[in-house]
Amino acid sequence: MGMPLPSENQGMGDLVLFPKAGYPFQSKFDSEEAVIVSTNYLGTHGYPNTDPQLDGAFIPSGYGIKPGVTIPRITNLDVAPTITELLGIKLPNPDGRVIKELLK
Repeated sequence: MGMPLPSENQGMGDLVLFPKAGYPFQSKFDSEEAVIVSTNYLGTHGYPNTDPQLDGAFIPSGYGIKPGVTIPRITNLDVAPTITELLGIKLPNPDGRVIKELLK
């Protein structure tokens, strides 16, 4: 799955579990059901970061950012090129794009 081995990254677990699609892990283990049926993510954990339905929050604010702009869905790869653009730094061959509609 492209994850490092524990010998390559001390923060990596020896065992990583991913539930079947539609079944998140729940935080309580005081019952027989450690895995429950879910109709959406509801803040649950246990999905690979390659899942295209997972989103994070990106709330840019400050110097160089247009206030009140709503941007369409972006990839996380667009954040670094946008920040470096604000800092006046050029990234060689970034994987993402500068979110120009966000900048003043």
